[in-house]
Amino acid sequence: MSVSETEKKPMEKSTSDVPAVKVQDVSITYRTTFERVPTFKSALVRFGRGERAVREVKAVQNVSFDVNHGTTIGIIGANGAGKSTLMRAVAGILPPTSGRIEVHGRVSTLLSLGVGFNAALSGRENVVLGGLAAGLSRKEIQARYSGSFLGLFWSYVQPAVRFCMYFFVIGLVLGLHKQIPNFPIHMFSAIVVVTYFTETFTSGTRSIVRNKAIVRKMAMPREMFPVAAVIVSAIHTFPQTLILFVACVAVGWSPDVPALFAGVLGITIITIFGTALALLFSAWNVFFRDFQNIVSTLTIFTHWAVPMIYPYSKLANSSLGDTWFLQLYLANPLTEAVLLMQRCFWVPTTGDALPPNSMPDDLFVRGYVMLAVVIVILGLAQLAFTRLEGKIAERL
Repeated sequence: MSVSETEKKPMEKSTSDVPAVKVQDVSITYRTTFERVPTFKSALVRFGRGERAVREVKAVQNVSFDVNHGTTIGIIGANGAGKSTLMRAVAGILPPTSGRIEVHGRVSTLLSLGVGFNAALSGRENVVLGGLAAGLSRKEIQARYSGSFLGLFWSYVQPAVRFCMYFFVIGLVLGLHKQIPNFPIHMFSAIVVVTYFTETFTSGTRSIVRNKAIVRKMAMPREMFPVAAVIVSAIHTFPQTLILFVACVAVGWSPDVPALFAGVLGITIITIFGTALALLFSAWNVFFRDFQNIVSTLTIFTHWAVPMIYPYSKLANSSLGDTWFLQLYLANPLTEAVLLMQRCFWVPTTGDALPPNSMPDDLFVRGYVMLAVVIVILGLAQLAFTRLEGKIAERL
């Protein structure tokens, strides 16, 4: 009869003939669930729901070895071979299904992410400390880790350069700065929203594939990767919003309550919409890698699909102003978010110089409707993600 146990005994002498670690015929078996591909008959019976089945995974089979005091042993194997599982069993974290493990002495483990990082040290100091612990020399660490001279300042430089480029080409060369009051504020308030959305959409789509090593090895909610991409994009967008705020104050920004509410509503709409698309496309990208290229192509059109380098009044006062095209144009959540952001920052700086039809008459009503629409889209995206989540690890 097999014995499943882990024994720990105090080490009496370093020269003892008793091995420090003794592993005898250890086997570890997991029971996991997976979703079977339904037949047409079972799909009708179960109303389209998948059928879940249980299978046993033999992670470790009949492993035996001894580790003597003062010696080192390395375990080499492919991904999924059971290396970490065996180490958890030796450490006493995971009991073996069969066999016997004896440990004479103390055991410390470094099996978790984040273990060994000192909160009192800076990020660079932790990297150096981890490299030294891994056996690297200081020269090797310095060659692999190059610090940034400007650091976070790049988050301010890049949007500023992008703004100057658009203002020079669109504002000065094409002369729109003479037709639109405070054209730089009009354009930059749209740039903030568009940049936030494109970064969320792009990084969220690639988030699971980029972290496939973690997804394959650790059981965790897969949604955390696209959601984390949204949070990172929001952090990167904050410097741009700060620049926009300072510029608006400099030109006499005097917002009212509807303007502030418009800004909050616009950011909420684009955050929910970006999260929904990040969830959906991150799962699809696992099965079809072309989706990340499709997303990169779609983001090219975002700068032209919203009133950023041209005013909304130009479209509303044209021959398309009374057609279905304008309604389709306003049905875009990104367009609604840009208009709300311009209502928050740009309109309060124009005073009496605001051109006719600069904003839709029913801007806030459309905003409420769009908020409800993107919430529904988020729910559908989460539902689709949940149905695909069970197959993500095996497809990676």
